[in-house]
Amino acid sequence: MFYGAPYGFNYIKKTDVTAARYEINEDQALVVREVYQLYAEEFLSIGAITGQLNARKVPTKKGISKWERSTVWGMLRNPAYCGKACYGKTEQTDRQRITKPLRAKGGYLAKDGCNKEKPRKEWIEIPVPPIVNQSIFDIVQERLANNKLHSKRNTKVETLLQGMMVCRECGYSLYRTFTTTSAKNKIYYYRCFGSDDYRFEGWQEMYLPTCKARLSR
Repeated sequence: MFYGAPYGFNYIKKTDVTAARYEINEDQALVVREVYQLYAEEFLSIGAITGQLNARKVPTKKGISKWERSTVWGMLRNPAYCGKACYGKTEQTDRQRITKPLRAKGGYLAKDGCNKEKPRKEWIEIPVPPIVNQSIFDIVQERLANNKLHSKRNTKVETLLQGMMVCRECGYSLYRTFTTTSAKNKIYYYRCFGSDDYRFEGWQEMYLPTCKARLSR
């Protein structure tokens, strides 16, 4: 049932006498343990960990691209690292929202579906060699859950147009944020994801000058 291995493992194909299996890649496993330690014990953010990996030019799984926050987030959530590779984690369902790639195509596809994560109890577990112990994995899951609950991204005040507007220049969604005046008053406004420098390191020149110019008017 193995279909390739995540970062930290090598995938060993089945033979006439052995089943397919995961084998720990010791060089990559050192990075996995460091990521868990930085998040669970040193309380670094996912963005800070991603920045460190890129600053040190740590190779990714493919060795040809930079680390992304979503990659580190996925690594921290993957139970394979505590010895439980899981399959059957998603299922096909109707699409609930229009993403940026779909907006670029007019917002519709003939097969308009997407993958949705299934409840944890429905996942199929297969034992694999653990890279981190269960206790640190549990600490990481608790911190991820708490951060999601208390994240500054969570909308505290209902916003009329939240999730309904997109930037006409780059196609990214607009989100509500605020600035504080000298009198300590909050002024709320909508900002384009395309104007956030940290999200587009290395290719800001494609969208950011235009988006920032629109925000300044």
